[in-house]
Amino acid sequence: MAKRFTDTNKWKKPFLRSMKAPYKLLWLYILDECDHAGIWQVDFEVAQIKTGEKLNKAAALAAFGDRIFEFDGGQKWFVFDFIEFQYGTLNPLNRAHFSVITLLNKYGIDWENKPLTSPLQGAKDKDMDKDMDKDKGGVGENYYRVIKHLKLTHADFDKLLGEGWSADQVNGILDAIENYRGNTKYVNLLFTARKWLQKEYPPEKLNAVRKKSTANIEVKKLYQHEPTSNTGT
Repeated sequence: MAKRFTDTNKWKKPFLRSMKAPYKLLWLYILDECDHAGIWQVDFEVAQIKTGEKLNKAAALAAFGDRIFEFDGGQKWFVFDFIEFQYGTLNPLNRAHFSVITLLNKYGIDWENKPLTSPLQGAKDKDMDKDMDKDKGGVGENYYRVIKHLKLTHADFDKLLGEGWSADQVNGILDAIENYRGNTKYVNLLFTARKWLQKEYPPEKLNAVRKKSTANIEVKKLYQHEPTSNTGT
């Protein structure tokens, strides 16, 4: 019997709360039924029997949005957040991770978040455009930044800050992604921003920036507390 991590905060997230009950159940079913690489062999007939709900594939894709990547002629779905949530960063030297990497490579899924294209991207973009209209241009209560079809929630932004990057660094990378012509091929703004940040600010460079910043602060403190010289006679 396989055991997996589960997010106890999932019921607080707008994504799950906003879905109709049958598709909430389908989403949880897919997370349990997919293989260890986050790939589900699409079978709505079986899904309906096991969930006890009447389900529609088009409605499911619309509800799940860019969290799902459909491939192999629509016969398989890949859950984008599955890898990061279950494993973090995949390490080829880890035997369990290597098995996952091998399977993703077999299907041509770039687990390092390089551009992916979906036959349903056009339909998904329309749905996303509707969401952006609802959010008055895309940036609303739930989103920190929207770049075309890509969205970064406030929680995602806080997650990047918690990983060590500054707000200026994150915002600078988001600006760079927005100005990048190929950004239409990306599917997850959090993953993309993290990859760009890791490349632009690797741990050694990030630590150097922090040391320099700390040194500047200490120098300022020194000058602020240095007694004023008496030039009077």
